[in-house]
Amino acid sequence: MTTILLDAFDVDRARAMVLAPNGLGRLERAAVDGATLGGIFELACTYVAWRQTHPAAARLAEKWAAPSEIASETLARLAGAHPRPSTERIGVEIAPIECAEDLIGSHGTALQQRFKHMLTTNGFPLPLAQALTGAFAEMADNIVQHSGNEEGKPAPGIWGYHVEQQWVSFAVADIGRGVLKSLRTNSRHAHVQDGASALEAAVTNGATRRTNQASGGGFSTLHRALANLNGILRFRSDTACLVLDGCSNERKATTTNSSDLHGLQLSVICALRPPFGARKL
Repeated sequence: MTTILLDAFDVDRARAMVLAPNGLGRLERAAVDGATLGGIFELACTYVAWRQTHPAAARLAEKWAAPSEIASETLARLAGAHPRPSTERIGVEIAPIECAEDLIGSHGTALQQRFKHMLTTNGFPLPLAQALTGAFAEMADNIVQHSGNEEGKPAPGIWGYHVEQQWVSFAVADIGRGVLKSLRTNSRHAHVQDGASALEAAVTNGATRRTNQASGGGFSTLHRALANLNGILRFRSDTACLVLDGCSNERKATTTNSSDLHGLQLSVICALRPPFGARKL
Protein backbone atom coordinates (compact mmCIF):
# COMPACT_ATOMS: atom_id res chain seq x y z
CA MET A 1 0.00 0.00 0.00
CA THR A 2 1.36 3.40 -0.95
CA THR A 3 2.42 5.72 1.83
CA ILE A 4 2.79 9.47 1.51
CA LEU A 5 5.40 9.68 4.25
CA LEU A 6 8.74 9.93 2.51
CA ASP A 7 11.09 8.00 4.78
CA ALA A 8 11.07 4.91 2.59
CA PHE A 9 11.96 6.43 -0.76
CA ASP A 10 14.00 9.20 -2.30
CA VAL A 11 13.20 12.65 -3.62
CA ASP A 12 13.19 11.54 -7.27
CA ARG A 13 10.44 9.04 -6.58
CA ALA A 14 8.40 11.67 -4.76
CA ARG A 15 8.91 14.09 -7.64
CA ALA A 16 7.82 11.46 -10.17
CA MET A 17 4.70 10.81 -8.14
CA VAL A 18 3.64 14.43 -8.53
CA LEU A 19 4.84 15.03 -12.11
CA ALA A 20 3.43 11.87 -13.71
CA PRO A 21 0.08 12.14 -15.51
CA ASN A 22 -2.52 11.68 -12.80
CA GLY A 23 0.44 10.94 -10.56
CA LEU A 24 -1.53 11.74 -7.45
CA GLY A 25 -3.76 8.78 -8.21
CA ARG A 26 -1.49 6.56 -6.18
CA LEU A 27 -1.91 8.92 -3.27
CA GLU A 28 -5.67 8.72 -3.66
CA ARG A 29 -5.47 4.99 -2.99
CA ALA A 30 -3.23 5.42 0.02
CA ALA A 31 -4.44 4.81 3.54
CA VAL A 32 -5.47 8.13 5.05
CA ASP A 33 -4.68 8.36 8.73
CA GLY A 34 -3.60 10.84 11.34
CA ALA A 35 -0.14 11.29 9.82
CA THR A 36 -1.55 12.44 6.50
CA LEU A 37 -1.23 16.18 7.03
CA GLY A 38 2.44 15.95 7.96
CA GLY A 39 3.11 13.60 5.07
CA ILE A 40 1.43 15.94 2.60
CA PHE A 41 3.53 18.82 3.87
CA GLU A 42 6.68 16.72 3.40
CA LEU A 43 5.65 15.86 -0.14
CA ALA A 44 4.98 19.52 -0.93
CA CYS A 45 8.35 20.61 0.44
CA THR A 46 10.14 17.84 -1.43
CA TYR A 47 8.67 18.92 -4.73
CA VAL A 48 9.26 22.64 -4.25
CA ALA A 49 12.86 22.01 -3.18
CA TRP A 50 13.32 19.96 -6.34
CA ARG A 51 11.90 22.80 -8.44
CA GLN A 52 14.54 25.14 -7.07
CA THR A 53 17.38 22.91 -8.31
CA HIS A 54 15.74 21.80 -11.59
CA PRO A 55 14.04 24.95 -12.94
CA ALA A 56 13.93 23.84 -16.59
CA ALA A 57 12.31 20.47 -15.92
CA ALA A 58 10.03 22.00 -13.30
CA ARG A 59 8.30 24.07 -15.98
CA LEU A 60 6.55 20.85 -16.97
CA ALA A 61 4.33 21.38 -13.96
CA GLU A 62 4.23 25.15 -13.67
CA LYS A 63 0.87 25.09 -11.89
CA TRP A 64 2.56 23.67 -8.76
CA ALA A 65 3.82 27.09 -7.71
CA ALA A 66 3.99 26.90 -3.94
CA PRO A 67 4.01 24.37 -1.10
CA SER A 68 0.58 25.51 0.08
CA GLU A 69 -0.91 24.88 -3.37
CA ILE A 70 0.59 21.41 -3.61
CA ALA A 71 -0.52 20.55 -0.09
CA SER A 72 -4.04 21.88 -0.63
CA GLU A 73 -4.45 20.07 -3.96
CA THR A 74 -3.11 16.80 -2.57
CA LEU A 75 -5.33 17.02 0.49
CA ALA A 76 -8.37 17.75 -1.67
CA ARG A 77 -7.69 14.71 -3.85
CA LEU A 78 -7.18 12.51 -0.84
CA ALA A 79 -10.38 13.76 0.76
CA GLY A 80 -12.30 13.18 -2.45
CA ALA A 81 -11.10 9.60 -2.62
CA HIS A 82 -12.33 8.62 0.83
CA PRO A 83 -15.78 8.82 2.40
CA ARG A 84 -16.07 11.46 5.08
CA PRO A 85 -18.87 12.16 7.55
CA SER A 86 -21.47 14.68 6.41
CA THR A 87 -20.82 17.17 9.16
CA GLU A 88 -19.73 20.79 9.40
CA ARG A 89 -17.57 20.01 12.40
CA ILE A 90 -14.56 18.80 10.45
CA GLY A 91 -12.03 21.58 10.00
CA VAL A 92 -9.15 21.45 7.51
CA GLU A 93 -7.10 24.49 6.48
CA ILE A 94 -3.68 25.14 4.92
CA ALA A 95 -1.99 28.52 4.44
CA PRO A 96 1.42 29.79 3.27
CA ILE A 97 4.04 31.50 5.44
CA GLU A 98 6.30 33.97 3.66
CA CYS A 99 6.90 36.58 6.36
CA ALA A 100 6.08 37.32 10.00
CA GLU A 101 2.96 39.19 8.93
CA ASP A 102 1.46 35.90 7.75
CA LEU A 103 1.38 34.81 11.42
CA ILE A 104 0.69 38.00 13.36
CA GLY A 105 -1.30 39.89 10.73
CA SER A 106 -5.03 39.70 10.12
CA HIS A 107 -4.90 36.51 8.04
CA GLY A 108 -2.75 34.63 10.54
CA THR A 109 -4.79 35.83 13.50
CA ALA A 110 -8.02 34.79 11.77
CA LEU A 111 -6.59 31.34 10.99
CA GLN A 112 -5.70 30.85 14.65
CA GLN A 113 -9.18 31.94 15.71
CA ARG A 114 -10.76 29.44 13.31
CA PHE A 115 -8.46 26.72 14.63
CA LYS A 116 -9.48 27.47 18.22
CA HIS A 117 -13.16 27.55 17.24
CA MET A 118 -12.91 24.15 15.54
CA LEU A 119 -11.25 22.72 18.64
CA THR A 120 -13.99 23.92 20.99
CA THR A 121 -16.64 22.77 18.51
CA ASN A 122 -15.10 19.30 18.58
CA GLY A 123 -15.02 18.75 22.32
CA PHE A 124 -11.78 20.44 23.42
CA PRO A 125 -12.24 22.56 26.57
CA LEU A 126 -11.57 26.25 25.95
CA PRO A 127 -8.37 26.44 28.06
CA LEU A 128 -6.94 23.45 26.19
CA ALA A 129 -8.04 24.88 22.84
CA GLN A 130 -6.25 28.12 23.68
CA ALA A 131 -3.11 26.22 24.69
CA LEU A 132 -3.12 24.16 21.48
CA THR A 133 -3.62 27.30 19.42
CA GLY A 134 -0.64 28.85 21.17
CA ALA A 135 1.45 25.75 20.48
CA PHE A 136 0.46 25.82 16.81
CA ALA A 137 1.45 29.49 16.53
CA GLU A 138 4.73 28.93 18.38
CA MET A 139 5.72 26.12 16.04
CA ALA A 140 4.80 28.19 12.99
CA ASP A 141 6.87 31.07 14.35
CA ASN A 142 9.86 28.73 14.22
CA ILE A 143 9.76 29.13 10.43
CA VAL A 144 9.95 32.91 10.70
CA GLN A 145 12.69 32.85 13.32
CA HIS A 146 15.02 30.11 12.08
CA SER A 147 14.40 28.92 8.51
CA GLY A 148 16.07 31.72 6.55
CA ASN A 149 19.73 32.45 5.98
CA GLU A 150 19.10 36.10 6.85
CA GLU A 151 17.37 37.42 9.96
CA GLY A 152 13.79 38.44 9.22
CA LYS A 153 13.71 36.69 5.84
CA PRO A 154 12.20 33.23 6.35
CA ALA A 155 12.21 30.49 3.76
CA PRO A 156 8.85 29.62 2.14
CA GLY A 157 6.70 27.64 4.53
CA ILE A 158 3.21 26.35 5.25
CA TRP A 159 1.04 25.71 8.27
CA GLY A 160 -2.24 23.87 8.55
CA TYR A 161 -4.60 21.89 10.75
CA HIS A 162 -7.16 19.09 10.65
CA VAL A 163 -9.70 18.84 13.51
CA GLU A 164 -12.34 16.21 14.21
CA GLN A 165 -14.24 15.11 17.32
CA GLN A 166 -11.77 15.07 20.25
CA TRP A 167 -8.87 14.72 17.80
CA VAL A 168 -6.49 17.21 16.16
CA SER A 169 -3.53 17.22 13.81
CA PHE A 170 -1.52 20.30 12.93
CA ALA A 171 1.67 20.73 10.96
CA VAL A 172 4.22 23.35 9.94
CA ALA A 173 6.92 22.99 7.30
CA ASP A 174 9.52 25.03 5.45
CA ILE A 175 12.14 24.49 2.75
CA GLY A 176 14.84 26.53 4.45
CA ARG A 177 18.31 25.68 5.73
CA GLY A 178 17.24 22.98 8.17
CA VAL A 179 18.15 22.31 11.78
CA LEU A 180 21.78 21.28 11.20
CA LYS A 181 22.81 24.44 9.32
CA SER A 182 20.82 26.60 11.72
CA LEU A 183 22.52 25.18 14.82
CA ARG A 184 25.98 25.45 13.27
CA THR A 185 25.63 29.24 13.08
CA ASN A 186 26.12 29.12 16.86
CA SER A 187 29.74 28.25 17.69
CA ARG A 188 28.49 26.33 20.72
CA HIS A 189 27.01 23.75 18.34
CA ALA A 190 29.67 23.78 15.62
CA HIS A 191 30.57 20.20 16.56
CA VAL A 192 27.17 18.79 15.56
CA GLN A 193 27.93 16.38 12.72
CA ASP A 194 24.69 15.33 11.06
CA GLY A 195 20.94 15.77 10.81
CA ALA A 196 20.12 13.16 13.44
CA SER A 197 22.45 14.73 16.00
CA ALA A 198 21.05 18.17 15.20
CA LEU A 199 17.44 17.07 15.67
CA GLU A 200 18.23 15.32 18.94
CA ALA A 201 20.10 18.37 20.22
CA ALA A 202 17.31 20.77 19.26
CA VAL A 203 14.31 18.68 20.28
CA THR A 204 15.52 16.74 23.31
CA ASN A 205 18.09 19.20 24.70
CA GLY A 206 16.66 22.53 23.58
CA ALA A 207 19.73 23.54 21.55
CA THR A 208 19.27 26.82 19.67
CA ARG A 209 21.16 28.91 17.16
CA ARG A 210 20.75 32.01 19.32
CA THR A 211 23.96 32.77 21.20
CA ASN A 212 22.15 34.58 24.02
CA GLN A 213 20.01 31.56 24.93
CA ALA A 214 21.25 28.52 26.82
CA SER A 215 20.23 25.02 25.81
CA GLY A 216 17.57 23.33 27.87
CA GLY A 217 17.77 20.05 29.74
CA GLY A 218 15.33 17.80 27.94
CA PHE A 219 12.02 17.83 26.13
CA SER A 220 10.40 21.23 26.37
CA THR A 221 7.29 21.76 28.47
CA LEU A 222 5.38 22.22 25.23
CA HIS A 223 6.54 18.93 23.73
CA ARG A 224 5.73 17.03 26.92
CA ALA A 225 2.29 18.61 27.18
CA LEU A 226 1.44 17.64 23.61
CA ALA A 227 2.76 14.10 24.09
CA ASN A 228 0.63 13.75 27.22
CA LEU A 229 -2.48 14.32 25.08
CA ASN A 230 -2.06 10.86 23.56
CA GLY A 231 0.17 12.73 21.17
CA ILE A 232 2.65 11.87 18.47
CA LEU A 233 5.17 14.53 17.44
CA ARG A 234 7.19 14.06 14.26
CA PHE A 235 10.20 16.24 13.41
CA ARG A 236 11.98 15.85 10.08
CA SER A 237 15.04 17.74 8.80
CA ASP A 238 18.01 16.99 6.56
CA THR A 239 18.46 13.19 6.56
CA ALA A 240 16.78 12.44 9.88
CA CYS A 241 13.36 12.00 11.44
CA LEU A 242 12.65 12.13 15.18
CA VAL A 243 9.35 10.89 16.61
CA LEU A 244 8.12 11.46 20.15
CA ASP A 245 5.32 8.97 20.85
CA GLY A 246 3.14 9.90 23.81
CA CYS A 247 0.93 6.87 23.25
CA SER A 248 3.60 4.50 24.48
CA ASN A 249 4.41 3.84 28.12
CA GLU A 250 7.74 5.66 27.79
CA ARG A 251 8.17 9.25 26.65
CA LYS A 252 11.17 8.43 24.51
CA ALA A 253 12.20 9.88 21.18
CA THR A 254 13.06 7.57 18.30
CA THR A 255 15.43 8.87 15.64
CA THR A 256 15.70 7.24 12.22
CA ASN A 257 17.36 8.03 8.91
CA SER A 258 15.23 9.40 6.09
CA SER A 259 15.59 10.78 2.59
CA ASP A 260 17.33 14.15 2.46
CA LEU A 261 14.79 16.98 2.63
CA HIS A 262 15.38 20.70 2.86
CA GLY A 263 14.16 22.67 5.87
CA LEU A 264 12.17 21.40 8.84
CA GLN A 265 8.82 19.61 8.78
CA LEU A 266 6.92 19.17 12.02
CA SER A 267 3.57 17.47 12.57
CA VAL A 268 1.58 16.89 15.75
CA ILE A 269 -1.34 14.57 16.45
CA CYS A 270 -3.30 14.73 19.72
CA ALA A 271 -6.47 13.09 21.01
CA LEU A 272 -8.50 13.52 24.17
CA ARG A 273 -9.08 9.81 24.62
CA PRO A 274 -6.66 6.90 24.16
CA PRO A 275 -5.81 4.86 22.30
CA PHE A 276 -4.62 6.92 19.36
CA GLY A 277 -6.32 5.72 16.23
CA ALA A 278 -6.38 6.42 12.52
CA ARG A 279 -8.65 9.21 11.36
CA LYS A 280 -9.99 9.11 7.83
CA LEU A 281 -10.73 12.32 5.98
